[in-house]
Amino acid sequence: MKVLFSSADLELKHKRGIGFYSKSLLKSLYDNGCENHLLTSCESSRETDIISKISFGKNNKYTTKNKLLFLVRKTLIANRFFKKVVLNKQKKTEEAPFLKYVKGFVNATLVFDIEYFWNKFIKARFRIPTKGFDVMITSIPSNLRVDKGTKLIQTLHDVIPLEESPLSGYGKVIRQMVKGMTENSDIILSVSEYSKNRLLSFFPETKADIIVTHQPIPVYPEEEQYVQDESNVIRDLNKFELQKGKYFLYVGAIEERKNILTLIEAYNEVKSQLDIPLVIAGGVSEVDIELHNKIEEIKRGDISGVKYLGYVSNTEKLSLLKGSLSFVFVSFSEGFGLPPLEAMKMGTPVICSNKTSLPEVCGDAALLVEPTDVGEIGRKMLELYQNPILRQDLIQRGYENVKRFSFESYNKKISDVLREVMR
Repeated sequence: MKVLFSSADLELKHKRGIGFYSKSLLKSLYDNGCENHLLTSCESSRETDIISKISFGKNNKYTTKNKLLFLVRKTLIANRFFKKVVLNKQKKTEEAPFLKYVKGFVNATLVFDIEYFWNKFIKARFRIPTKGFDVMITSIPSNLRVDKGTKLIQTLHDVIPLEESPLSGYGKVIRQMVKGMTENSDIILSVSEYSKNRLLSFFPETKADIIVTHQPIPVYPEEEQYVQDESNVIRDLNKFELQKGKYFLYVGAIEERKNILTLIEAYNEVKSQLDIPLVIAGGVSEVDIELHNKIEEIKRGDISGVKYLGYVSNTEKLSLLKGSLSFVFVSFSEGFGLPPLEAMKMGTPVICSNKTSLPEVCGDAALLVEPTDVGEIGRKMLELYQNPILRQDLIQRGYENVKRFSFESYNKKISDVLREVMR
């Protein structure tokens, strides 16, 4: 089966959850015998430039005006805008090992930006020429039109923008894209039952079949082998002046809905009874001024006991998870919730929010808390700190829980989806 795969997140320098999801789905498609071709947005269609953009997240140097001009140009030259590139196996890089699951590229300069502007201003389906492909698969909702003979499978992670900012310019564009997904897809892959139900609450007349696949925990054998060697973990912790088992951890995106300010407040309430720091790692959103300022305070050393590490690599992240006393994740809203599962995979006890998809994902393997209750979060941190028996129980429950999210289980679900879509 020949697949055209679309994921703008694979071109980001620092991969987010959707980027990890995309890599997992590409692997599963490959394992199921698919020939994957990746839609890319590089300035040039030279293979080396495309690989460089995917590996290092190099940005296109275009202004908004240039992007709009490209939008006009795209409408005029249609199919010639998309150029197929065969991937030379010898040129794959260590920075993008997932390219071993990719046969080639279909490159169209700024295609993801153009698609966004298309939905913002033209508000019609954006055509992707897919002749010769059996299926097109997207990692996010898109308002697309594919060629006759090509099936369309799209992914739903969440409808958070429709809930949090439905009247903003961004929220309106996302609504247009999600609505297009519900009307034009053959199958929608939802990462959770929660997200599926939220989608149907906004679009009860959804025509496409919605299949809940969850997603696998993207810890690959070579990464697992790395953290099983304790000397690697200790070396990584030493970089950050940390001791194994002697810190609480949050690692992930630093943005408002992750509820970092409440986590810091909860830690501050109980830190006099602890002798270990709260460690925070991840890229900071520039949009939330209060949160940005708080991180700056931490970096200056103005908040005792709280340490900010910045963005960390994937292996460093796994080492930090492996070495922490507990992972604390008190997010307000998630479509799935990968970080708690990664922590469980690493044998780390988890304190987690009881909202949205997180109870579905964590089951009975985490201490669930109300994310707005500062006192409860602090008490659970103190309880885990003082109770090694509870920590060990949660570790064992976590190991059992993550079995639900294996690559083997995921591959079976994707195999069923592929059979269904080609009927």
